[in-house]
Amino acid sequence: DLAGHIRERADKLGHFFGRVQECRVTVDGPGQHPLRGRIRIRISLSVPGSEIAINRQTGADLPMAIRESFDAADQRLEDYARLSRQAWKTAKRRSKRRA
Repeated sequence: DLAGHIRERADKLGHFFGRVQECRVTVDGPGQHPLRGRIRIRISLSVPGSEIAINRQTGADLPMAIRESFDAADQRLEDYARLSRQAWKTAKRRSKRRA
């Protein structure tokens, strides 16, 4: 079922980056979207000090829309984690210089 698949993908985001505080997924189906026949997937991730938002509009294929949206969320979370590590290393180097 699609709800189970969405939960599974959301759980994987948390395993990839353990500091995900919250994950909200909204699916607007073809009947709810202002452009008939379109699907919109929104994923909001709360991480320390930031919010990551994915907002995808696709055609009528729901499983593909879910996959593409979570793939985008994976990439954005990976980018966030990399930038966080770089910021932490930079802050650590600065504190060593001051000591």
